[in-house]
Amino acid sequence: MEKRLEVVRSIIDNCIDDLKVPITAVGNDADLFDLGMDSISSIKIVVELEREFDFEFEDEELTMERLRTINNILEYLAGKLGDI
Repeated sequence: MEKRLEVVRSIIDNCIDDLKVPITAVGNDADLFDLGMDSISSIKIVVELEREFDFEFEDEELTMERLRTINNILEYLAGKLGDI
C-alpha cells in the first residue's frame, strides 16, 4: 500500500501544474481541488493512474468526489486492484 501511495503522490505532483504546496505537505485527506487541481489536471491524473496500474476507470465512477483526495483515489484503486 505504501508503494501505491508513493506512485499516486508522484502522479499528482506531475499532473497538477499549479500545486499550491509541495506534495510532501499534502495530507491524504486534503482537497486536491483546493490545492490547484482543475478539470485538465484531473484528466491527466486519471490517464496516468490507468497507465501506471493497467486498468480503466468506469465512466460512471469518474466523479470529482472520486478524485477529491489522495485517500479517495487510494480507496478506488483498492477496490479495483485489491489491497496490497
